[in-house]
Amino acid sequence: MQRPFLILILLTASVASRAQTPADDTKVLQVQDPTHNFGEIPQGKPITYNFVLFNRSGDTLRLQHVEASCGCTTPHWNPAPIPPGDSTTLPVTYNAAGEGSFNKSITLFYSNNLHQLIYIKGEVWKTPDTSVPLNTGIQLVKQ
Repeated sequence: MQRPFLILILLTASVASRAQTPADDTKVLQVQDPTHNFGEIPQGKPITYNFVLFNRSGDTLRLQHVEASCGCTTPHWNPAPIPPGDSTTLPVTYNAAGEGSFNKSITLFYSNNLHQLIYIKGEVWKTPDTSVPLNTGIQLVKQ
């Protein structure tokens, strides 16, 4: 009889402790467009998108660290404080070495050990081997 009562108390305590955690940390730092689609981009030509970050909290926020999922993605972050109600930009550059589709994530670490993910995606088309397309019609003239 005591065992079910003890289990019920532990279950109630765990539910009550979860109810006291913050509701949604992503509302503190809001990103205007958390996923950016570059569409079709040429291979080997870096392209940049500026994410807009809003501080929706009542406290000053500071980006502590920004980490990309691979070396082809470079975030250029500023550790300057973001006052309450203010915004900042986070430029993210992608340099495609290979062709095909891509989907990369960038993790934003900010005040009070919070984090949020943003994404870039698109399709890389292979650039030609030469700077000028070959003129295959010249072979007809030579004959």
